[in-house]
Amino acid sequence: MSSIPPPPPPPPPPGGPYGQPSPGYGYQTGYDPNQGAYSALESRSTTVLVLGILSLVICGLLGPVAWSMGNKIKQEAAAMGRDEPGNCKGGRICGIIASALIVLGVVALSLSPLSAWPPVPIRADPSPASVEV
Repeated sequence: MSSIPPPPPPPPPPGGPYGQPSPGYGYQTGYDPNQGAYSALESRSTTVLVLGILSLVICGLLGPVAWSMGNKIKQEAAAMGRDEPGNCKGGRICGIIASALIVLGVVALSLSPLSAWPPVPIRADPSPASVEV
């Protein structure tokens, strides 16, 4: 009769040495309760950056929107004790530049001679028959 080999030893109990949990999936070191809220700020800061760039390239009226959204995100990050996300800072600066360009455009348009009101009447050219030669 042949002998049957003994069964393998049982697996070790879960956890690390001395009963501590082993680092693995779901185990976090340095847990930050604001991490989820801050990643939402980073997501919204990308939107601010896109709006800021579009305000410089396509539609300047998006500049004040990017500026105000960037200020709001900056305040929320400061309330969490975090720095302003980089995308937010870039979008906010682009929004400030676009807003300044809007103001400069309005000032230039208001000072231009085209904005004179009432318009100065244009005298008609004399007819060829009344021109002396």
